[in-house]
Amino acid sequence: MSENHSLFVVIEEVMRGSHCVSVHRTRPTVGRGEAVHEVTPLGLQSDPEVVYIAQTYDRSNDIYNFAGLYGNYDEARSASGAKGSPRPAKIEA
Repeated sequence: MSENHSLFVVIEEVMRGSHCVSVHRTRPTVGRGEAVHEVTPLGLQSDPEVVYIAQTYDRSNDIYNFAGLYGNYDEARSASGAKGSPRPAKIEA
């Protein structure tokens, strides 16, 4: 298991929601409509190349919203909520 370090998450605002586009080790250059957030994954990270994105479900707009970055699936699943959807993300350079 590895120690978590800050990562850079690219967030895109779409359809009144926030969607995680990618996760990077270094701050990326982003296009219009995207923002970069520096985030430290929560929980133990068992694979140094993968993190899990917690996404909560917004029923009124029928979309998923970025809710945090986690080192493992179980914690991302819990943070996503009953109707949420955690998903793995390979960490890019």
